[in-house]
Amino acid sequence: MRFQINIKSVLLVILFVTFCLHISAQEQDSKWEESQQTYINYKYGFIWHLNEEFNWKLQPLRQKGSIFAASDSESHIVAYILTSKLNSKINDIWKNHQDFLRGISENIEQDSRIRLIYSKKVLLQGKHALKTKLSYSLSKDDRFQNDGIDFDIYQYCVLINGNCVMFNIMVLSGLEEELYKYNLTIENALFGGIVLTTPEQLK
Repeated sequence: MRFQINIKSVLLVILFVTFCLHISAQEQDSKWEESQQTYINYKYGFIWHLNEEFNWKLQPLRQKGSIFAASDSESHIVAYILTSKLNSKINDIWKNHQDFLRGISENIEQDSRIRLIYSKKVLLQGKHALKTKLSYSLSKDDRFQNDGIDFDIYQYCVLINGNCVMFNIMVLSGLEEELYKYNLTIENALFGGIVLTTPEQLK
């Protein structure tokens, strides 16, 4: 099963340059297993088995705090992971929800193309997490005024050793509805392969 979306291929290139991700090479404490479409991070202790229905390829990282990025160019889906240090003595992401929302609001104030759809407390493999959905509109970018192309960004944020680890999926708006036709959801189709463990168990 693949999701065909007709869109100028140049937009995908522009999207990577203008919105996504940071740096140069994979960290020594992480590994990408292309044959299994799996990212392993030994520093934070987690595995992300990406959905093998898609042809994931590593992407350069250009956003501060990014540790991983991959995309499927045919379906225009980007998976990426951001990290940031938690500036709080309370090591519970649920209790830091308001601070998290303030951070999102500050980003939205700086970029009118981003809109918060929701952010709520959830569990990810029994661990406290925040699930957030944002929309990103190219139609509000002067370079693409007439294109009317929107993206949805889904994020799960968990605390690992005092760090916020944010698993993100960016897709063209409407993919969620498309998945429903196959009795799938964003959660089980794209986030279902996350395994939270410990650095010790991965060594």
